[in-house]
Amino acid sequence: DSTLQMDILASWTAATLIHVGVVETLGTIILCYVLAVVNGHVPPWLPMISDCAVLAPEKYPFRLGIVLGASLLAVQAVTKYYADKTQPYSKLCAVLGVVASTGLAVVGVVNEKENNDIHDIAAVILFVCYDVYAIIFVYSSWNRKDISRISYTIKFCSAVLGTIGFVAYITAKYFQDWGSIYLALFEWSNTLTIMVFLWSFVLDDMADIKLSEIREDTFSIKRNNKPMIISMNGSSELKPMLSQI
Repeated sequence: DSTLQMDILASWTAATLIHVGVVETLGTIILCYVLAVVNGHVPPWLPMISDCAVLAPEKYPFRLGIVLGASLLAVQAVTKYYADKTQPYSKLCAVLGVVASTGLAVVGVVNEKENNDIHDIAAVILFVCYDVYAIIFVYSSWNRKDISRISYTIKFCSAVLGTIGFVAYITAKYFQDWGSIYLALFEWSNTLTIMVFLWSFVLDDMADIKLSEIREDTFSIKRNNKPMIISMNGSSELKPMLSQI
């Protein structure tokens, strides 16, 4: 007698993707802020985030980390679409998430000293798309049973505070001279509310969505009434799971 057993060695879920994307992006920003302050490139209170990505050495991890984080968050937007494709505005939210992530990547690649126009346009695209994404999602999911009240409250507060922060940022940058400190505060606050909004998805059903699994197949064989376990040469399989959502 023989039986085939498949052991899951590791799995990658949508919740893990969100955790890594958000933590990696925020970690990159904080790291570059610390490097810029330590090297005397920016004042401790309070520089623009973009000012922490202009000079060496902080500009190198900023580019690498922001592009990586933007890529993960773009995949998260697509994953969320497949999980919610029967919900209203799910495709629009996915498009907004991908476009916003692209804006984030451009912000990371092109700093303000290299081309300030491109940098500013990308930053506006990032904030507009993510803030509109948050507003649409909150509006369309207020009565969903699969979203807990805690999760929805976090999303609602993030959407409201993020929108207020963005309007204040645009006002301070283009219409009113409120000073660099206020402009930096609005930029930091909108960035943080966006990250909190995205992280709140882990409180929903994202942990149940498996993107991939690494499995090991083993045979259990009885020979002379003695069980024997034979591994398939330690082979493992990376199995995409997104199509099963």
